[in-house]
Amino acid sequence: MHDNLQIVMSQPLEIAENYPSPAGLEQIFHLVSSDVDNLESQIISDIKTDIPLLNNVNEHIIGSGGKRLRPTLVLLGAEMFTGVNEKVIQAAKLVEYLHTATLLHDDVVDGAETRRARQTVCRIWGNEASVLSGDYLFAMAFYQLTKMRNAEVLRLMSDTTTRMARGELLQLTRSFEASDEEEYLEEG
Repeated sequence: MHDNLQIVMSQPLEIAENYPSPAGLEQIFHLVSSDVDNLESQIISDIKTDIPLLNNVNEHIIGSGGKRLRPTLVLLGAEMFTGVNEKVIQAAKLVEYLHTATLLHDDVVDGAETRRARQTVCRIWGNEASVLSGDYLFAMAFYQLTKMRNAEVLRLMSDTTTRMARGELLQLTRSFEASDEEEYLEEG
């Protein structure tokens, strides 16, 4: 651990007696629940294609539940500043597309049997369908990025996805036991 972090972690926790308890996650998420519902319907609409296999895969992975934590955090962040608008909805969608794409790819790499208590896409339709569907969602995410017309956001998301891919490749080439903490954190 870093020295400053060790100092902070060693301090006793002080809680003021008259301080209200923090809001629960459900209360916090309720602030943007109508926006999340709107987002969900747009995602479902956006993933419809003329390719039945892709529709089946997307319906399976998107419809499997999930908390939509990442796009919800995008929406909550916007609420703290300017509020939710169409560009924020686009950003939230692209974050969900990227996340879902990585799940499809990870399940293939990990040989996963289930995700969210359901059979994985790669177990039902095969690795090829899973990887190509993940690629399709990556492409949709970057299409959403171009519609935003914000070079800084494009740079940030490109850097993030590059780091994610690098981390996955490093993970493939190194065993967890052989990595020290710095290498492990670099992979993540």
